Amino acid sequence: MNRGGIIPFAPLALNPLLAYEAESSMVAPFERPTLDLDPSNPSSLDPITATRAGVATYTDSNGVVQTASPNTVRVDHVQGEELTPTKYQRVGYTDFSDSTYPYGWQTAGTVAEGEGYEGQPSVVFTAQTSWQYIATGIPTKAGVTYTGSIWIRRISGSEPIVIQHSQSATGVNSSFKNVTTEWTRIEVQFLGNSSDGNVFFGVKIQSLNAAGTSVEIAMPQVEEGTSASDFVPNTTGAPLLFANATYAPRVPMILVEPAATNLVDYSNLDTTGIWYSLGFDITQNEILSPDGLTNGIKMEQTSTTRNINGRFISSATETSVTYSFWVKKGSGATHLNKFIIRNDNVSPFNQFGAINLATGEIIINDFGTGNLIVEEYPNGWFKVKATRDTDINLGDAIRVYPPINSSDGTNEIGRYNYTFGHQLEYGSAATSYIPTNGSTVTRNADQLVIEGSDFTDFFNQSEGTVYFEGTSNSRSDPRLFEFSDGTASNRTRIDINDGVKFRVLVYSGSMIVNEEVPFIGASSLFRTALSFKVNDLEGNLNGASVINETPSSLPTLDQLHVGSNHDGTAGYLNGHIKRLIYWPYHSDDL
Repeated sequence: MNRGGIIPFAPLALNPLLAYEAESSMVAPFERPTLDLDPSNPSSLDPITATRAGVATYTDSNGVVQTASPNTVRVDHVQGEELTPTKYQRVGYTDFSDSTYPYGWQTAGTVAEGEGYEGQPSVVFTAQTSWQYIATGIPTKAGVTYTGSIWIRRISGSEPIVIQHSQSATGVNSSFKNVTTEWTRIEVQFLGNSSDGNVFFGVKIQSLNAAGTSVEIAMPQVEEGTSASDFVPNTTGAPLLFANATYAPRVPMILVEPAATNLVDYSNLDTTGIWYSLGFDITQNEILSPDGLTNGIKMEQTSTTRNINGRFISSATETSVTYSFWVKKGSGATHLNKFIIRNDNVSPFNQFGAINLATGEIIINDFGTGNLIVEEYPNGWFKVKATRDTDINLGDAIRVYPPINSSDGTNEIGRYNYTFGHQLEYGSAATSYIPTNGSTVTRNADQLVIEGSDFTDFFNQSEGTVYFEGTSNSRSDPRLFEFSDGTASNRTRIDINDGVKFRVLVYSGSMIVNEEVPFIGASSLFRTALSFKVNDLEGNLNGASVINETPSSLPTLDQLHVGSNHDGTAGYLNGHIKRLIYWPYHSDDL
């Protein structure tokens, strides 16, 4: 909208973390919003009346799980942008000492001990009838960039040398014809296995039967990122952590969730209830847990027949169920050796997952893309979320197995890891943690409404523009916002129809606007705006105008529900709101 030659008002062209917070210098006075719900500014949330009885939790700015007071707006601090990745030395035997798969070395040709380089072991590799020397079973994740590096010098011959990576890794193998008799560090970048699986990394001599060519190699390394770090020796037979990820500060967001029930009777694995431990010792209050207290549980294997399981579902009331818990690496254990959502009546009877406790990487995923999620928390904890979308029925159970070493694939008496906060709930996404201590516990829904004078102070009945930035994990028509008069007859809203369609709805006595476009990706941060007046309505999604209508009238409205429907009883966002802003006029420049 251009008034008096002033720069047009285009909400989605502005950075909400810059322009809106510096509006006195960057935004013309008439463009100042009359409502700006900004979770980083707690006083901006004062117009909201929050209703939620019972237990509820949120994550604070330090990544600690906290208990929320009843009838409050929960401001959940979501992990900020990753600035540098967690780095692991992913070559399990940098001294070339082991040939066991995974992490060991596969050799061809003649191999002899070298003179060493900078005090590190080396090998001399001479081609005969074969031509490669590779480290095997290096775990990677799809879409992540890795750098492989190795020190190398030529002993004899002139054949080209190739730094090799394969097994579904993405990238071009790199030839190096200029390898000389001087030690040189060579690097190559590649993307991880497209199936979140293993790759190999090593050296090959370009030609078969190149009997006259030999090289000496030392200090192999594979790590996250686009450049090689200083060499890190490793003889553990598994990835070795040497640099933790760094993140931007946690981002405060409004958390809006439906009611949910933790079906687990003891979230701390207390076996006086339904949990049954076979071949495990459970020790309570053993280590600092994600709630900032010493509530971490030690699970130690005592028998070769072992698991912890619980059958918590007694009736078939839903089509999806989600299991979530925290886990942390213990002593001498690399993998969480499977957790299961089991159904004795519906195939597949078992759906498995497993993660690397050192890295948080997914090792096994039977749940399907997007249905197994691992989130990093402070102090080495990972939160695991697994959703089973097949029909839920009598006989469903969850089961956790002991940790194993990735190098040998076996489990042993005495191995242990730590865990915390086990939760099983109906639905296709994990909600915030609901602690239990002897029986199921229900967290009530978040009802957030602005009404009365708090509403009339900001709202213009004849025109307006709304900006929303946030996420949603719901598949049940989650509302981003809904203006109404408290009834279904008069309302204006944006929702995500069936969780996969961006939709604008307007009722003025009857439905006058009902338009939608496909949208997949609501679980990631997205931006949208809606600008409306009589005969001119526009919906914008991630910077693109996707809905244009000409309503002949607009409803009279007196309240705003944030993240739910017109009476706060359904359509819950089940997600986060980073910003919700309202201007009391229409814009032609979304």
